[in-house]
Amino acid sequence: MAVRDGGGRPSKYDPAYCEQMIGLCAEGKSLAYFAASIRVARRTLRNWAEQHADFAEAIEIAKACALACWEDRAATVGDGDGGPGAAAMVQFMLKNFGAEDFSDRREVTYSGAIQHNLTYEQAIEEARRRGLPERVLIADNRE
Repeated sequence: MAVRDGGGRPSKYDPAYCEQMIGLCAEGKSLAYFAASIRVARRTLRNWAEQHADFAEAIEIAKACALACWEDRAATVGDGDGGPGAAAMVQFMLKNFGAEDFSDRREVTYSGAIQHNLTYEQAIEEARRRGLPERVLIADNRE
């Protein structure tokens, strides 16, 4: 169904794409895979999501379905199935499809003042002892 996007040529958007995309992602495929399957750029999917609320919702569902698929595959690999390299591949896919849930990254926030007891000369010596450039440990703000 060709719909005009506010001028220019008609859009290739079709509401049926919502279910097609969800179906492919439920098999573990990516949004880029879906875009390629219908011969549009990945950016086109972002544009459609901005223009069509149903498509934006379908993208979120599709992402959840892809993650669920990879979680199932992780369980299979965990049971000893999958073959060489399967564990690393599943780990990679989980971290990328489910960064909110499967990430090694941790944010740590510190507050308060940092106190130290080194003189400028002691800081220079400590940098040399550790084999670090002096500027790593100190900033030369002597007066």
